[in-house]
Amino acid sequence: STLVIMEKNSRAYIRNFITPTRDITFIIATFLTAMIIMVFQVVVVVLIAWLFFKIQILAALLTTSLVLLIATSFFVLLGMLIGYVFTSEETATLAAVSISAIFLLLSSVILPIEGMSENVQKAAKFNPFVISESLLKQSLLFKEDIMAQSQDLLFLGSYALLIFGIILIGHQVLKKNFIKRYSLRLKKITSSKD
Repeated sequence: STLVIMEKNSRAYIRNFITPTRDITFIIATFLTAMIIMVFQVVVVVLIAWLFFKIQILAALLTTSLVLLIATSFFVLLGMLIGYVFTSEETATLAAVSISAIFLLLSSVILPIEGMSENVQKAAKFNPFVISESLLKQSLLFKEDIMAQSQDLLFLGSYALLIFGIILIGHQVLKKNFIKRYSLRLKKITSSKD
């Protein structure tokens, strides 16, 4: 979210709208920038888990890599969506922390899901954090292959595609509003000079 907010508050932001480059190019560039950073972070964490905790990652490297890629893509896209929705870095950070806290509270990290009410248990099954955690456990601990996890992988991938679609639509709306506000500001400047 911070990357998107920094871009939105940049003086050069207008250039993104007046260049003949398609909107999806800017969205994918932001996504790839964040993904490159996240991939480096994930590699460091995986190496630490492999070297110091002796977790056998190599046995299920393909499945684990796919799970991590899809989960990371979802959370990067969610951060981008938060960045597009909010205008200041503070509110975006507050929203990201709040959403993360909700995901964390509706997972089995703090309280077991089985100890929650039935309605909360049903909602927790759709929590992307729970799905990602379950997929990682299945691939690392139980060495399940991609086919055994395909339903949850598709579900998490669908979440990511849904957020990507919302970002595309939101970027179009943001672009129209930005151009409208910018043109009104230019009219005021030119009318005040006359």
